[in-house]
Amino acid sequence: MPTVVPVAAFSLTALVAALVSTGVVTGDAKILGVVGARRCDAHWPPDGVVPPGTPLVRGYAHDDVTFAAFLDLLDRDTDVMLCQLDNTDGMSHDYGPDSPEAIATHAEADRRVRTVVADVACALAGADPATYDAVLLDVDNGPGQLVHTGNAEIYGVPFLRVVLDRLQPDGALVVWSAERSDVLATALRDVFGDVEEHDHEVRLQERVEHYWLYAARRPPSA
Repeated sequence: MPTVVPVAAFSLTALVAALVSTGVVTGDAKILGVVGARRCDAHWPPDGVVPPGTPLVRGYAHDDVTFAAFLDLLDRDTDVMLCQLDNTDGMSHDYGPDSPEAIATHAEADRRVRTVVADVACALAGADPATYDAVLLDVDNGPGQLVHTGNAEIYGVPFLRVVLDRLQPDGALVVWSAERSDVLATALRDVFGDVEEHDHEVRLQERVEHYWLYAARRPPSA
C-alpha cells in the first residue's frame, strides 16, 4: 500500500538508495528540481514541463490535473509518493490555512475527502465493513499511560476486531504508544495474527525518549 508523506518528512536520495520505488507529482514544474524529483522512478510533469493545454490556476496546473497524475503513479505500485497541490497551497498562503477560501479549495481538490468529528470508537462502529485503507490511532498515550481511563477500550480486543472488520483487505492499522506495550502487541496479535513493533527515538526538550508504533494488517484474503 503506497504511503503519502510531506516533502519535509523524507530524503528522496535516501529512499532511492534503499531501493524504494518513489514518485513526485506537482503542479509547479519548478518544484521538481527543488525536491530532487529526477532521481525518482517517476515524476510529473514529464521532463519538467507542464504539458501544453493543461488547465492552469495562478500559473500552476489545476489541482484536478495534478491529482489525476498522482493517482496514475499510484496505479504503478509506487511505494512512496509526494504530491503537491499548488492551488490549495497558494490559497493557504494568500488567505491563511484556516480561511474559508483555503478550506473550500482543499475540499474541492479531492471531493472524496470529508471530515468526521466524532468519537473514533463510535465512528468506526457506525462505518460499513471494508471502508478504510488505513486507520491511524493516536488517541491516548497507550494502554500503560492512559490520560483518560475510558480510552482503555481503544486498545482492547473487541475494538480491534471492529477495526479489522472496517479495514479493506491488506489495509493497515497503526497505533502510537508512549512506551513499549506487550499488552497492546498481544491484543493486536490475537486479532490480526501478526504485529510489527517499531521503536522511534525522539527528543523532548533536552531529554531523549522512545515512542512506539504498532502496525498490523488485515490479511489480503480476509
